[in-house]
Amino acid sequence: MSTKTEKLSKVIALTNQKGGVSKTTTSINLAFGLSLRGYDVLLVDGDPQASALDWATVRDEAGIELDLTVIGVPKTNLAKEVAKLKANYDFVIIDGAGRQSELTRLAIVACDIAIVPNTTSPLDAWATKATLESINEIQSYRDFSSYFLLSGVKTKTKIFTEVKDWLAVTYPLPILDSVIELRTAYSRCLGEGLTIFEYKDDHGKKDKKAIDEVNALIDEILSRENIIKIEEAV
Repeated sequence: MSTKTEKLSKVIALTNQKGGVSKTTTSINLAFGLSLRGYDVLLVDGDPQASALDWATVRDEAGIELDLTVIGVPKTNLAKEVAKLKANYDFVIIDGAGRQSELTRLAIVACDIAIVPNTTSPLDAWATKATLESINEIQSYRDFSSYFLLSGVKTKTKIFTEVKDWLAVTYPLPILDSVIELRTAYSRCLGEGLTIFEYKDDHGKKDKKAIDEVNALIDEILSRENIIKIEEAV
């Protein structure tokens, strides 16, 4: 846990009105990865489907300790609740709603950093337009960062390059260099109430490539946002 008295109070929203783009998977592993580094982290489930809360329940019932806080606020008071709570944490990670335009918008209203996960499906890329319209609207009166994250993808495919290039020329959001690949380990670990940092396959091996992906994502966010790492601040 962080020993600093003054918290960073950075709010990161994983947001996209299109479902099935790894918002919950990325939110959980991002939150856990930050907590491993000593940050105080709050994970907010802002989706009525409550997948992050379900994960936390599975973990709790299995008696697995969790060094971060998970709450559910899939309601119209999402932005107000986050504003009240963020002073107590270094990072608040919002797992945004899918197919819920108002809840998606509220997650963006609450955030300092909006991350828009996207697969390499052209249909998903087209469906991202509504989320980007909300980001553009809110950025017209409030300053915050926003990025694309390619997630649940296979990088060694032609479609990956095609969709990535299309996003780059079609929308103004920068694309993060970090990529979350499509890996069985991500879905299996969540089903067991674990994160990618803890999960082991049937042979007792961790997925080092997946762990490296999440750590690279954390490093890139900290770097792009000029956030001093805990070990650099002490």
